[in-house]
Amino acid sequence: MSGQKGAARRASLKSPDPHPTTHRPPEQALFGLHIIAPPQRNALTRATAICRCGTYDREVRGRAAVQRLVADWEHHRAKTCPLRTERRNAA
Repeated sequence: MSGQKGAARRASLKSPDPHPTTHRPPEQALFGLHIIAPPQRNALTRATAICRCGTYDREVRGRAAVQRLVADWEHHRAKTCPLRTERRNAA
């Protein structure tokens, strides 16, 4: 019986990061702009944009909303992101 308890403890230590960087589950914490556009014209288009700076985390549904999010994401990355100077210095 004690062997099973030890195995359970080891398994719990292998769990994902207990301190994720966003409010999303760890498997969804992908930084950048992610667009899901199914091939069917009438299917729901979705997009998520999460910036590493932590101030930009948006999720939208619908073709028009996705287009607005893309424009807003580009504006954030070019003008308002606190990390934009770090990106410029790295290049």
